[in-house]
Amino acid sequence: MPEKIDADTWVYTVITNPGTGEQVLGQHDTVADISYIPIFKEKDHALQGLIQLEVEKGTRCEVQALLYGDVERAAGENGFLVYLLNASGNVLDTFAPTI
Repeated sequence: MPEKIDADTWVYTVITNPGTGEQVLGQHDTVADISYIPIFKEKDHALQGLIQLEVEKGTRCEVQALLYGDVERAAGENGFLVYLLNASGNVLDTFAPTI
């Protein structure tokens, strides 16, 4: 059973183009044909995991803390799942937005 994350829990994710036109970084698993937003429980894990993520060349990225509820809302509005990853980029849990 997946771990539950409360909406008011801080998680770490990757933001592209911080400051101007910033967006939460999404990923696409081409094998499973699933789009998802990667999140991490700790900032250090997010910084380490960033190198495992696909980012368009030349895109500025920054690890930021966001409330899980905000990430879940963004995922739901855009048809994404939320994947909790470890520092190596392995999936620990998968969450389907309820918003």
